[in-house]
Amino acid sequence: MGKIELLKRWERAWALLEEQSIKLNDMGLSPDSDLLNAMWHCFTEYTELVAQQIGDDNEWLMWYWLENDFGDGDSVASIGDSGTKKINNLEELLAFIEYENEQ
Repeated sequence: MGKIELLKRWERAWALLEEQSIKLNDMGLSPDSDLLNAMWHCFTEYTELVAQQIGDDNEWLMWYWLENDFGDGDSVASIGDSGTKKINNLEELLAFIEYENEQ
């Protein structure tokens, strides 16, 4: 499995988890419940494993998920003096990570 396929699988896992978390919240389960905390902890661990597999040593996947809302947020990525870039999708994220690794 290539890196982009791995990232797409990761994003699908997040979408499924997010959908089910909303359903559980709608059923009255607290967002701070042990069950939801465990589910999100597992996704965080999964994110770290995917990051290792694609060569992300600087937590860009965590940033893309938590700060950039999977490309829908307003955050921009930067590398030193190279300026900033808005990352809109997984392809741009992977290209950015690979560019950073070459520096």
